[in-house]
Amino acid sequence: MSCSSQKKSEETASHREKIEAIKNDSTDKINLVFLQDCNEGQSTNNKATTQKLDDQIPEVGTYKKTYQEHQQDVWIEFCRIQHHTQLNAQVAFTDASYKFYRKIFIIGDLFDTGQTFALVGYSISDTTVKIHLLKKTKNKFKPFFETTTKNPHTPGVPRHHIVDFIDYNGDKVKDLKVMTDFRMMHTAERSMLWVYQNNRLLLIPEYRNIINGQYNAIDHKIYSYESMGCGDLHMLFKVYQWKQNQITLEKQIRCDCCAKKTCEVYINRRKESVRTTTNAVYNFIPKFWHTSLKRKLKNR
Repeated sequence: MSCSSQKKSEETASHREKIEAIKNDSTDKINLVFLQDCNEGQSTNNKATTQKLDDQIPEVGTYKKTYQEHQQDVWIEFCRIQHHTQLNAQVAFTDASYKFYRKIFIIGDLFDTGQTFALVGYSISDTTVKIHLLKKTKNKFKPFFETTTKNPHTPGVPRHHIVDFIDYNGDKVKDLKVMTDFRMMHTAERSMLWVYQNNRLLLIPEYRNIINGQYNAIDHKIYSYESMGCGDLHMLFKVYQWKQNQITLEKQIRCDCCAKKTCEVYINRRKESVRTTTNAVYNFIPKFWHTSLKRKLKNR
């Protein structure tokens, strides 16, 4: 047997071994196998690949692959798109049993640190999403961070982005926020938050209990707003202090504006309410929400 034939035979055997690893081994080993293959692969046509990503969302109820097969397909697709300089593709779809599948690719300077990262996410069950964060070093992606989180079902919104990068601690470096729950009734969103510090991601466990939290870079506070009913006129506001990655509740205000012209306002869980008119309720609602609530309360 010639050297070239022997080398080809060895490469074929090696390829078979990798396929077996994909079928039988753990997610971490699969990740390393694909990273090795991807780093040795050729560049792709970015524009064509982006178009393909958008066109490949299966129709509702038509997906026919197991979660293991879905995972393999996501890594193979990442191999094709890894050379993008910037990409944010987040989609979701269902199989015939309406189990929920999610596929996430985000590539770029995700933390505003001058370094290229890639985030790869996929459903490993109907209720769970696996997330890998890869850091590009010497033109190769290497594992940086991974986590498993809840898979929020977002029906009717196949491109609903559940992963966001935003600066939460005012250090001009973006942090990682991943949605874990989304409820259409009295719209409520919960998320996990990891702060990027000292070249690592630090989990902020208290953040998972905040509903619809929005960070205000001006006063470094987190503002929470929850609809409690009455056509979104029974509202709960919470204001949290954010200091040195610690979250503390500063104020809680519940405004019951179910009546036509008056509102009952409960401050910091007090049993006694303050009665006011719908127009004057702004005196109690945090200014952060005034613009978004103006039309709703005015029409009331």
